[in-house]
Amino acid sequence: MKIKISVKISTEASKIIMKSLEVDNVDLPRDMQINLHSDKESLTLEVEMPIKDPRDVLTLRNTIDEILQHINAIEKTLKEVGKSSS
Repeated sequence: MKIKISVKISTEASKIIMKSLEVDNVDLPRDMQINLHSDKESLTLEVEMPIKDPRDVLTLRNTIDEILQHINAIEKTLKEVGKSSS
């Protein structure tokens, strides 16, 4: 069985976030694929992984959770930088 999860996030900083996340896509769990797509107002995250063991579902969930935490941190940082440069 293979699971593919797609998350679409509305954000004006989609390209910056995508570039920030791409450098972190190393040392992925075996056979996991992460794809990021951006347009002007949104970022789409796709994570796909074969499930061979029940623990693989947790690995997939934890990976997505970590990426979402990174996105949140990047957005907060960009807002703070925007405030200080105004």
